[in-house]
Amino acid sequence: GQVIIQLSHLPTFAEQQMGELNRRRRVDIVCSSFLAAPWMLANSMRLAVMHERLARIMVGKLPLTIAPLPFPFPLMREMVQYHAARDADSGIQWLLQRVLERAAVLRSEIV
Repeated sequence: GQVIIQLSHLPTFAEQQMGELNRRRRVDIVCSSFLAAPWMLANSMRLAVMHERLARIMVGKLPLTIAPLPFPFPLMREMVQYHAARDADSGIQWLLQRVLERAAVLRSEIV
């Protein structure tokens, strides 16, 4: 069976995409945290669709294996939104710059 993450009444990106792809799964465990899911997978035959970066971190801490999905899956796109009236706000500009810098580092780490 599978482990899924449910943070609220709204589906996560992975759950939404699996639904759009008409992928049916047998769910064994529903976690309320992305960090809890790897612990539910360890030493079991369960699987989960999860963020690759988190999987790579947890594979060094738990007995887990990472495998690609056997079907195409869209990449998740993150965005920052703020009101146009705040475009000159120095705090927002500072935060956006930090986000862009970190995103560039993370992109360079993708193998």
